[in-house]
Amino acid sequence: MRCDKCRTKAFKIIAGTFGVMSVRLEREQGKLVVEGEQVEIAVLAQTLTKKVGRTEIVHVSEY
Repeated sequence: MRCDKCRTKAFKIIAGTFGVMSVRLEREQGKLVVEGEQVEIAVLAQTLTKKVGRTEIVHVSEY
């Protein structure tokens, strides 16, 4: 993440998304890890891109 302001904004958007159970930052990799059930990944990515900037979905899996 580029800056603290962007990170905070992304955290708020992700936390307010239906189905999200947790979000954490992996500092070494500069990635946010989102865990949840029935999260609309495409909608979340589109919202983050609009509000925060470049967004990349690295991995999606089911439990």
